[in-house]
Amino acid sequence: AVLRVLGAYGSVYTQLFPQQSEVVELGCITSRPGASQQSIHADVKFASNARRIYTTFVALQDVPMEMGPTLIWKGSHTEFFCMFYKRWFKGPVDEYWAENEPVPMLMRAGDCVLMDTRVTHAGGANVSDQQRMLMHFSFMTPTTATEPHMPLGFTNNLVPELRARPVRMDTLADKAALELM
Repeated sequence: AVLRVLGAYGSVYTQLFPQQSEVVELGCITSRPGASQQSIHADVKFASNARRIYTTFVALQDVPMEMGPTLIWKGSHTEFFCMFYKRWFKGPVDEYWAENEPVPMLMRAGDCVLMDTRVTHAGGANVSDQQRMLMHFSFMTPTTATEPHMPLGFTNNLVPELRARPVRMDTLADKAALELM
């Protein structure tokens, strides 16, 4: 699935990521029937000198509203929002929420969404009788003079085999191109 996404949207990924960017997360998020809404959060704390991480979600089935799609607050990854507003963000009772409702990630099977990990988001309540499953993978930019630090809060959810042998964008891009031939 990762190779198919990179093959289909390679130009987007090559604009966001240098070739040395590494996969730092790969897994499947599952929300069971009856699951409550996740707490509103961002996966990492904003820091202008931190390496960037973007997560791609791939829908493994259609995700209608009743399955509790991920809710995303547009613009909540910016330095202005993070420095002047995020620390007071109170969710549904907050004035910002009322004026800027979250966008639900309603998806069809096979759709993908690319999200900056600094974006404020929450998995919605699953009131359906089916599991919601999203495959996800994340790339992190390499260390540079202007972005030398790891972002705070990220879990690096990888099996030990992938941690021991990092997978880079350039390797995957080459494989994706071959798979499309």
